[in-house]
Amino acid sequence: MSRTGIFSLAAMALLAGCGSSSVMKMQPLEPMALSAVQVPAGELLSAGGGRVGQGHLGTAIALFFPSDRILGNSWSAEINFNFNVSMNMSVELAAAWTKTDVAGLGDIQMIPLTVSAQYGDHFGDAGRWYAGLGLGWMVNNFDGGGISADDSLVVHIMGGVEVPVTDMIKLCVELRYQMANTDLSTPQTLDLDAFLFRVNVVWLF
Repeated sequence: MSRTGIFSLAAMALLAGCGSSSVMKMQPLEPMALSAVQVPAGELLSAGGGRVGQGHLGTAIALFFPSDRILGNSWSAEINFNFNVSMNMSVELAAAWTKTDVAGLGDIQMIPLTVSAQYGDHFGDAGRWYAGLGLGWMVNNFDGGGISADDSLVVHIMGGVEVPVTDMIKLCVELRYQMANTDLSTPQTLDLDAFLFRVNVVWLF
C-alpha cells in the first residue's frame, strides 16, 4: 500500500472516532429573577397609629390648669380629627370648649379652633410617642358684669403617648401647654396660658 493510502485510512479513522464521541451540551443559564415587594402607599404603617392616608376621629377630655391664678381650675371637652400624611407626620384639626371663673368678674368661655402638626414614632410592640405644636383662633365669651372679651390667637405645644385598645380604637394621654390672652372691655388684659392634661379616645377609619 502506498503512503497516500495509509494516510487516507488514518484520516478516515480519526474522523470516525470524533463523530462517535459524545458532545457536551451546554445548558443556558436561567436569568435570576429579581423582584421587589411593592406595598401600596395606603398600606404603609405610619407612626400616627395607622396607615399613611388614614384618618382618626377623636373625642377628648382635659383638665385645665391656668397659669394666672385669677382663673380657676376647670375642664375642657374636645373633638378632633387626625390625618397621617407620612410615616412619621400627622396633622390634627380640633375644636374645644372650656369654661372657667375669673375671680371677682364672672366666667369666661374659651373655644379654641386649632390645627397642629405632630411627629411620632413607635416604641415597644404597639405603642407610640408623639410631640407637636399648633396654632389657631380662640373665640372668647365673657359671662357677667356686662364685660366683653376679644377673640385671640392661641398657640400650643404638646407631647404624649398612644396605646391601642383594639384594632380600631386607641387611647392617647397627652400634656399640652397653650399660650393666649384676651383684652377685656374693663379695660384689662387676661392671661389665658394654661396646662392641659388631656385624654383622647381615637377611632380609626
